[in-house]
Amino acid sequence: MHAEIPNVIAFSSGNNPPCCDNPGQERLAPSEAPGRGETILVVDDSLAWLRLAREILTTGGYQAQTCKDPREALSLLEQNPDRIDLVITDLQMPGLDGIELAAELLQINPTLPVVLTSAAIIQMCSKKLRSLGIRDFLTKPWDREQLFSIIRQALASQRSKETQ
Repeated sequence: MHAEIPNVIAFSSGNNPPCCDNPGQERLAPSEAPGRGETILVVDDSLAWLRLAREILTTGGYQAQTCKDPREALSLLEQNPDRIDLVITDLQMPGLDGIELAAELLQINPTLPVVLTSAAIIQMCSKKLRSLGIRDFLTKPWDREQLFSIIRQALASQRSKETQ
């Protein structure tokens, strides 16, 4: 009998690259992938985390774009406001934090789903986050099932708003 391996991504800060608890389960069959090619923009000041996020989202069936600089993310969205389907942004970044970035992104595209992520545990009620336009909060390291569930819910909510 084999022990269950948790579906959690391990992230190591510093110079060590992030790794997965079970590299053998990296790839999903196309029929199992939750994404349908939607474009997700990940904004984080850690290049190692951006590489890992791109890999997770790509294997999940999404098109992943990454930005290390929040201002670059704003510029990208300004140039193509309908090209990004969802944004996942780190809470703590130099210059412009995730909440400030979300506010500016939502001025460009008010229906854009924004998910906040951080390794720090924040004490902010979901009602407060939603009042800021943020759909959800995801702690690092990401649990794949939780990540994909949050993405699916946010995209479904966005589609229902667009059809109203």
